[in-house]
Amino acid sequence: MGGKQPQLLLEKGKLIDNPRTEVRGERMSGRCFEPRPFSAGVPPRPEGRGLPLFNEQVALKRAFNMTTFLLVHGSWHGGWCYKKLGQKLTQQGHDVYTPTLTGLGERSHLLSRYVNLTTHIEDVCNVIRFEELEDVVLCGHSYSGMVITGVADRMPEHIKTLVYLDAFIPENGKSALDYCDAFWRQKILAAAAANQGCFVPPAPARGLGIADAKDCEWVDRHCTAMPFAAYEEAISLTGDFEKVQNRMYVYAEKWEGSLFSQFFNRIKNDQHWIATAVPCGHDMMIDMPDKLSEILTSFSLRAVS
Repeated sequence: MGGKQPQLLLEKGKLIDNPRTEVRGERMSGRCFEPRPFSAGVPPRPEGRGLPLFNEQVALKRAFNMTTFLLVHGSWHGGWCYKKLGQKLTQQGHDVYTPTLTGLGERSHLLSRYVNLTTHIEDVCNVIRFEELEDVVLCGHSYSGMVITGVADRMPEHIKTLVYLDAFIPENGKSALDYCDAFWRQKILAAAAANQGCFVPPAPARGLGIADAKDCEWVDRHCTAMPFAAYEEAISLTGDFEKVQNRMYVYAEKWEGSLFSQFFNRIKNDQHWIATAVPCGHDMMIDMPDKLSEILTSFSLRAVS
């Protein structure tokens, strides 16, 4: 594994991924769904040229309208919540990374009172850094609007597009708790106090507006406690995140009592944003993966490089 990065090979006129046994697939830092080979033919490389360099990989992906999606989950969830959406995107040939943040999901054994927003920002920065990702469409759901804003502030040159999926859009010096209304703030503080200030147990899936009973059971089985410090820590921004010109907000308009209407209303008429709404509950990647896939791919094609 140590430092080897994905390379693209040309085989019989088709662009394919260099097979790797340990690196692609599930890993501690994230999950990458295996993309299908490109369907369009590519002229073979001249003899003696060797493998494409990394910047050539980026150029080839652009030529074929292929995108690198980095999907970051919200509170209590893990990379698992993007299973349906990830499959939809990879069926179209895109690369999809779905890291699980420290202390959650399959990394819940790392939960502690010291896991905070900075930890989660670094989790995602390290996926970009060690996978050597460029031209990333970086999507954050719910709490992870905080995370992707922090990542974009640190690494704007690696990100083509920011997509907020019913998520926080933080301002410098604000925490997730600062944006909570009285109901949610009291609920979170009481839950944390009952657990030594360390974590907040998951909310039931029904409360997130998930429509299908089987999906609710699946989500409830997989959700794990959220580190309280991640809600409490204020984000520190330099303003470099504004260098990412392409920004989109997808609002879940059927979630009653949503915290996120404040952000949608703030940017829906802003010329620097594309804003849209989907008729579902908060977990849109579970309720409407087909529609969300369509939204993400159409916007990524229109985005300025």
